[in-house]
Amino acid sequence: MESIAFCKAMTTDGVSDGERFDKLKAAVEAHGLYVKDAMTGQAIDRHLLGLQIAAEAVGMSPKPSLFTDPLFLKSRKFSLSTSNVSVSSTSTFGGYSPFFKGGYGVCYSLQDNQINACVTHAKGTRTNAVALRDEIVTALMDLHTLCLTRNVAYVGPAKL
Repeated sequence: MESIAFCKAMTTDGVSDGERFDKLKAAVEAHGLYVKDAMTGQAIDRHLLGLQIAAEAVGMSPKPSLFTDPLFLKSRKFSLSTSNVSVSSTSTFGGYSPFFKGGYGVCYSLQDNQINACVTHAKGTRTNAVALRDEIVTALMDLHTLCLTRNVAYVGPAKL
């Protein structure tokens, strides 16, 4: 909810930089808490995945109705799948395909002075990896500008 509030603030005219920055901080904090929960097995998706894998491992037949429910199946179909594969010793990394046709896969690596990203999509769909890449660049530049209004952005030497 905090991320949605931040995105709305960034795309709504008349919202002050102070309010946008406060919403960014709230979104980052909420995301950090969710990541912590996920990494410690406390996020609901991990529990459901564990139950599904356990049911498949023992060959349950029929499958428990939860795992065939249309809403459950829809909840697992992410239009945008992202993953951070940052390794401080190298700027090389891989990428991956979207989880389903019509989605995107975005693999990214945070480095000291740059962000590397690989944006993929399935050919023959309405998706456009180049357009998404360009929107990501625009959003990162907007974030940088916002952080500069609060003197919190690191501005290092440009690499061309």
